[in-house]
Amino acid sequence: MNQAAAPSHSLAHLPVALFSTVMGIAGLALAWQKAARLLGWPAAVGQGLVWVASAVFVVVAFAYLVKWLRHPDAVHAERAHPVKMNFVPTISIGILLLGVAWQPVVPAFASGVWAVGAALHLALTLITMSAWIHHTHFEVQHLNPAWFIPVVGNIIVPLGGVHFAPLELSWFFFSIGLVFWIVLLAVVMYRLFFHAPLALRLTVKRL
Repeated sequence: MNQAAAPSHSLAHLPVALFSTVMGIAGLALAWQKAARLLGWPAAVGQGLVWVASAVFVVVAFAYLVKWLRHPDAVHAERAHPVKMNFVPTISIGILLLGVAWQPVVPAFASGVWAVGAALHLALTLITMSAWIHHTHFEVQHLNPAWFIPVVGNIIVPLGGVHFAPLELSWFFFSIGLVFWIVLLAVVMYRLFFHAPLALRLTVKRL
């Protein structure tokens, strides 16, 4: 009985930050695609990375959906956590990067993926900003570079927007990311200068 319950219990601890792996692999795929065009690197490697990133997203998304269905309280706790909540938009950023990565091969499909990612990221940006402004439990010690993800992540939208949407829409998202990058940079630097140092796990990778 305990053995059967173990997987469900473990699933409750599946971090939403796991979606950042999709960001990393998809970003590497985009870099390889660019290198293939400019430097003549094997294009098949870049396309293979696109498939890997897509597969990782499907697996992680399915696992997190199951977590949401079985452990909604755990998902809600992540969304309310002052640090973990900022990793929720890695979902939409991963979708955006996948849309850009698929654009050279299946532009129609990629356009739909990008549109979903852009709409979702805008919604998550507004939700996160609302949580920041109307918070009741945040403290300056909670502030860390992960706070850049929800709002500055809007600069990812124009990567596909230049192919899939009017230019004005790309400028809209880029402007949001740029303005809040300046604002958050000042706030984060203030936190670093005048308050306790960041936790070690947020600054370097421990071996």
